[in-house]
Amino acid sequence: ALAEYERAKTQERTKRGMLGRAKVGNPWGGQPALGYRAVREAHKARWEIDDEAAALVRRIFAMCLSGMSTYGITEELSRERVPTARERGAPGGRSRRRTPGVWNEASIHKILTDFDQ
Repeated sequence: ALAEYERAKTQERTKRGMLGRAKVGNPWGGQPALGYRAVREAHKARWEIDDEAAALVRRIFAMCLSGMSTYGITEELSRERVPTARERGAPGGRSRRRTPGVWNEASIHKILTDFDQ
């Protein structure tokens, strides 16, 4: 029981610390979400808004709010050959080569639901 209590306290402190760092613009590691870019400095890092990518994120949210499904958004962006996050230089993801400008529903879903970043 004591170990469970200590674990819960550690999780709470970690979450509070992560939120505090994010509020002052000094995020807790990890990769920035689409719409941001990491600015690395000695003993400090921060995320800044990437205006071009942020415009794409706003467009994706607008399409969703207008009633488009994730599949519809995927089809629209793929039809226009809008560069994906990976093509914009975002790290991570699979190393498998894909056709340029072809989006998938999982990427759109992540953009719309990933509020922890």
